[in-house]
Amino acid sequence: MHPVAAIVLVSVILAALMVGISWLARRFSWEAELARKAVHVSLGTVTLSFPWLFDELWPVLVLGVLAISGFLILRMKRSLREGVGGALHGVERRTFGEIYFTLAVALVFWLSKGDPILYCIPILILTVADAAGALVGKRYGETGYATLSGRKSAEGSVTIFTATFFSAHIPLLLAAPELSRSGTLLVALTLAVLVMLFEAVATHGLDNLCIPFGGWFALQRFMDKTDGEMAIRLLVLVILLGMVMIVRKRSSLDGSAILGAVLYGFLCWSLGSWLWFLPPLILFASHLIHTPLVQKVDAKLNHDLRSILGLAATTIAWMLIGTVFQRQPDYYVVPFTIVIAGYFAMTSFGTLAVLKPDWPRSLRIILVSLKAVILSFLPLLAFNGWSSAPLIALPAVLFTVWAFSQVDPENPRRRWQQALVVFAISFIGLV
Repeated sequence: MHPVAAIVLVSVILAALMVGISWLARRFSWEAELARKAVHVSLGTVTLSFPWLFDELWPVLVLGVLAISGFLILRMKRSLREGVGGALHGVERRTFGEIYFTLAVALVFWLSKGDPILYCIPILILTVADAAGALVGKRYGETGYATLSGRKSAEGSVTIFTATFFSAHIPLLLAAPELSRSGTLLVALTLAVLVMLFEAVATHGLDNLCIPFGGWFALQRFMDKTDGEMAIRLLVLVILLGMVMIVRKRSSLDGSAILGAVLYGFLCWSLGSWLWFLPPLILFASHLIHTPLVQKVDAKLNHDLRSILGLAATTIAWMLIGTVFQRQPDYYVVPFTIVIAGYFAMTSFGTLAVLKPDWPRSLRIILVSLKAVILSFLPLLAFNGWSSAPLIALPAVLFTVWAFSQVDPENPRRRWQQALVVFAISFIGLV
């Protein structure tokens, strides 16, 4: 089929689905979430045909522009929003999920380079698992946990895990002959846990972008792994999740932040090596030791997902830089560890400010900086022997903690300011 004809056909089908579902929702008084997810599943099912309809990226981009333009018009025109767009905008929460959905389809189509498996499995997971988790969580969810955009339920997360497993396992069995039966099982199980974690930490509709991109990223890394390598990955992920769930009562991190910590730890281990995994693990262990002490003084101590996002963004950035410039695996481990040491020192400074408020600020800055540098660089020194890296890092960490001590604790942009300062200072590790 000619690409232009395919664009017209898909556009007509998508528009008809929107109109039809909106009419059905009004006619039979569907719940707002059910109507929205009906649109979600219908549009996702149509986009699964793209690898067979389009050989090039530009038709998908054209469809994306048309779809986003239509969604924005529905948002701006009240009469359309309450009519044709009623199925999308009946929910009370403000979300841009349909925009992220469209962006995700175009992004994954481009990244998959025409491979139906790498495209269809992430989009199928987004289409089925996300919708199933939302509906089950809304109707049957009783065990909740806090997120940045409200509360999610354990029942919904388990549903997402189950739906993701089948959305990945069945296509892999049918269309991935390079994987053994046990290999498809291991890939599907690992992917299911990861997608469950991605969905738990995503807010404001961003799960529509995080789930397919995360699914594609994990899948393309897993497809060439042996059964033994995949078994180790699944085992590490399950152990991390189990350990964090066991000790979560000692932590001030809320529900989504705890799950975000698991996802972050697995990414550090999976993308890097033990040198990238052990420093964050030491930081988390210190957090578990000191949090109960601080909570005796400040019982309301609580940290949400933003505490993890700042750390994750600045450290994983060094992993991605290494991937882009194709350096040897541990080339950027020193600036990575400086970021960890900076966060370690800042959290320790906050702890010491509560436990020892009468100590001079300069003394607290020096003590926490020394402790953070020594403990953070311990794995690097143990694996690679003595180097000057800790001596280079110490002035950077001292400056980071001093800058942190100058920031107003009530400043809503404080976490991102900290992240930018730590990331900028970490470049000294390239010296």
